[in-house]
Amino acid sequence: MATWEWILIIILAAKLILIVVTLISPPPFVKDWFVSRFELHPVLSEASVSVLFNEKPMVGKEKQQIIEYFNQATFLKKYDWIPKKDETLPLVIESEEGNRRITYRLYSHDSRVDVFKTYKNKVVAYYIRSDNLSEAISCAR
Repeated sequence: MATWEWILIIILAAKLILIVVTLISPPPFVKDWFVSRFELHPVLSEASVSVLFNEKPMVGKEKQQIIEYFNQATFLKKYDWIPKKDETLPLVIESEEGNRRITYRLYSHDSRVDVFKTYKNKVVAYYIRSDNLSEAISCAR
């Protein structure tokens, strides 16, 4: 075969691969749903969340502020191990997403907030930065 025939075959193969990938790729809402299933620090909605401190539910503006601060927090790093929990009472956020029940226990420190995410008997620990959330947890005590 001549060089121009190889170039033509390569161009046609590239076009065919592009068409196949375009047809196979799912729509954006399917991608978003799939990715959200594996997010470590998701965005919570007020309707499906309850916020507890010292086993007392927070309601109204307090609850709304805590959820807003949690959503705006900057994810810093996942712990490779589960750190020892503080002796202080955590701020607890319970979320129900479909048939999944997820519990977040938040412990405030000077420069970060430790988050222990519990679901299906699994615990994942990570920390976030949110000055507003740290202040809100400290004021709730």
